[in-house]
Amino acid sequence: MKKLLQSLFLLMFVTINAIAQDRTISGTVTSKEDGLPLPGVNVKIKNSDKGTVTSPTGKYTLQVGGSNVSLEFSYLGYVTKTIILGNSNTVNVILSEDSKTLTDVVVVGYGTQSKRNVTSARVGVTADEIKEQPVPSVAQALQGRMAGVQISSGSGRPGAPIAINIRGRSSITAGNNPLYVVDGVILPSNSGTTPSSAGAGVSALANINPEDILTVDVLKDAASAAIYGSRGSNGVVIITTKGGNKSGKSTINVSAYTGAQSLTKTRDLLSASEYRMMYNEARVNTGLSALFTQQQIDNPTANVNWLDEILNHNSRTNNIQLSIASGASEKTQFYSSLNYFDQDGALKFGGFKRYALRTNVTHDITDFLRVGSNLAISRSYRQESPVDNSIYSPFPRALVARPDQPIYNADGTFAANDYNNPLHMFQSVNYVNLSNIFNSTYAEVKILPELKFRSAVGIDYTYLDQRTYNPITSLSGQGSNGSGSSGYVQTENYLATQTLSYNKSFFDNRLNVDGTAVYEFQWNNQADNRIDGTNFPSDLTPYVGSAAQKANGTAGLTYFKIESMLARLNLAWDGKYLLGGSIRRDGSSKIPKKGRYGYFPSVSGGWIISEEDFLKNNPVVSFLKLRASYGSTGNQEGIGNFTSRRLIGSGFNYNDTPGLALNAIGSPDLKWETTNQFDLGLEIGVLNNRIEISADYFKKKTKDLLLNRPIPSTTGFTTILENIGSLEGHGFDFQLTSKNFVGEFKWNTSFNISTYKNKVTSLYNDQPIDGSFATRTAVGQPLGAFFLIKSLG
Repeated sequence: MKKLLQSLFLLMFVTINAIAQDRTISGTVTSKEDGLPLPGVNVKIKNSDKGTVTSPTGKYTLQVGGSNVSLEFSYLGYVTKTIILGNSNTVNVILSEDSKTLTDVVVVGYGTQSKRNVTSARVGVTADEIKEQPVPSVAQALQGRMAGVQISSGSGRPGAPIAINIRGRSSITAGNNPLYVVDGVILPSNSGTTPSSAGAGVSALANINPEDILTVDVLKDAASAAIYGSRGSNGVVIITTKGGNKSGKSTINVSAYTGAQSLTKTRDLLSASEYRMMYNEARVNTGLSALFTQQQIDNPTANVNWLDEILNHNSRTNNIQLSIASGASEKTQFYSSLNYFDQDGALKFGGFKRYALRTNVTHDITDFLRVGSNLAISRSYRQESPVDNSIYSPFPRALVARPDQPIYNADGTFAANDYNNPLHMFQSVNYVNLSNIFNSTYAEVKILPELKFRSAVGIDYTYLDQRTYNPITSLSGQGSNGSGSSGYVQTENYLATQTLSYNKSFFDNRLNVDGTAVYEFQWNNQADNRIDGTNFPSDLTPYVGSAAQKANGTAGLTYFKIESMLARLNLAWDGKYLLGGSIRRDGSSKIPKKGRYGYFPSVSGGWIISEEDFLKNNPVVSFLKLRASYGSTGNQEGIGNFTSRRLIGSGFNYNDTPGLALNAIGSPDLKWETTNQFDLGLEIGVLNNRIEISADYFKKKTKDLLLNRPIPSTTGFTTILENIGSLEGHGFDFQLTSKNFVGEFKWNTSFNISTYKNKVTSLYNDQPIDGSFATRTAVGQPLGAFFLIKSLG
């Protein structure tokens, strides 16, 4: 009995001792740079597979057993830290940013990636860079900041569309604007369409408040843009808006500015006396007698500087912004903003106003389930001259209008019609108003620490209404006793995206595997309505409802659908050998059934040379990466929603009898344009990355260009849209950024330069295509080359 009790006591002691060796370790992981908690940090028992990740507030809890246990804390962009456990069960850890890894996490589409591991050509800017410029649109804030990205405006009107061109033109007729993605939602290219040809459309970015933007990332080469398949040929612009504070603190920001702008330089025009003197000289030189006497030259009836009359020399810009960024709790963060922007035009009687409201919210329901929603509502108003960006618009007419022509007659009416009186042209008006509702809502489930599923739904709704009026006394309206139009375009864009992402390290963190699988469906509807009117009773009633005759009433409804699947895999070995690949399958309702689905693959690789032993810890070269990529992208913007089909149209009048007729011949073999692009790049960081250099050479070839082929008019049509051309281009991108001062006083410098050359390699029967203003597209020549008469001077 005694031996039995001794055995039981010994067994109990061993059991209690074993239990005592198992304990719970908990703590918080924060960033050394800003003291904020770090969510998603990998906490692992060293030399074992047991571990966990930190919560959104940086907290963790882990069961450990035995003595001499070490915990390893690793996080993307931060130096991995190993802690040997002592007697305390609370272990708080501070991680430092790894300056040798270019720690920025950048948006690459359908996810993020460490800038260090990116093997394709991309460039981006952050909110801190954007806020330095008081500009009305995102595009203008990006001007001059990115190599290979050219931003220009076809008009100086506030709120007018801004053209963004990435690495030159890739198409003749299908458009060269990039694809825009805002908070994961692909914006349709038709959202700024106007019902009337007067003026121009509205930019897809016009109603986005620049102060709400967190980052803008531009995908330049085919390897990065191939994940967007049939719409990636012209590059991709990804915009991410701001969120709440993860620290739990709330911040309220109020900003306001006002300013004045005017043309920095204008033309010196002839005075009335100088004009009459030159006019006489011109007549004499052609054998005619002088028209004006010396007294008429010295004492003209008027002396008008038409540029001074049409220009707004004190154009005002006002902006007011109120924003709240909050961490309402450990699990909830939100960002809200209210913005008012008002800008006068460089010309009189023009301007742009915008009202914008945004609310972005994220909430962690549990440790494995997160939901979020981004909502933006905006309304903008634009007023302009109906005739713009042509030789008949007010500015060009002011350069040639007679300075001896008075503005008004004695009775107060205009002294001349539109073309001879540029100020009179402003009596014709064009009002364009745009309402936009944008929402992106998602739910993200953490199935495993390394496996996540995200389901997102996006809606982009725009309603554009437009009204034009040409007064009874105007050149455009006098023949019809006044003319006007009224209409709207309503665009509904829906996007559903299902994303499965996997990220895990193997072989003692030597191999990192980052995989993404996506299924996406987009549905776009557009309705439009317009009516014209003539014969108005008075200019005091400039609405179509007041017109005696109403005609040209049109209404339409159209749609397109795109179904897509994507697979992407990125591998990194030893933090220095990189390999990436992707393939996207797109199916578009614009394409005939037999060729409706297409594949767009890409492959890329990188070598971080600075991690090799012969260059590691070099005091001068902090970072050196060589990368190369090749990929295929598409462009379907030149294809109408039903261009491939033979269509019957209504509205035809057969001797006052309504009827139907064939109004589209169809093109059964139609498909998207395809661009294949090769890129070779080098990234260098010098002096602890105080100086960063990026250089790229690229070459791309576009085939299956969308062009109209002439057909016999006996078919009832004169042309048919087909894939019958090709072109190629190549160029260099170079960008240098330096951090001159990095303390409390900061001074950064950026320089970039790009070159691009293209030439047409084939057309239909190699026949040139004549364009406007003496341009011609011909085989062996650049796109839109000038074709002029040779002269000696």
